[in-house]
Amino acid sequence: MQANSGRTLKMQTQDKIRLIFPTTAPMSHHLPPGAPELATPVPSPCISLCKMNRDSGFCEGCLRTIDEIVAWSQADDAFKRGVWAEIRRREQLIDFE
Repeated sequence: MQANSGRTLKMQTQDKIRLIFPTTAPMSHHLPPGAPELATPVPSPCISLCKMNRDSGFCEGCLRTIDEIVAWSQADDAFKRGVWAEIRRREQLIDFE
């Protein structure tokens, strides 16, 4: 982003989101679609389609492992964001038919 002086401004992700989605409400209510991992608190990826796939070891609904599912309720936001990153990676690797 260029300021009028020609200097480049460095912005944090949350600041960029505020520019795109200005609000006085908490940020977690106004996030871009598809970016739940940026919310605080980090929401669960569970979509209530709970079935573990024996071949992949992932839940067919949320793409988490059983260990990630069990740990979720006691985990901090950093752990949860890491799980979301793994989910995004898994989405790219899995062939959805």
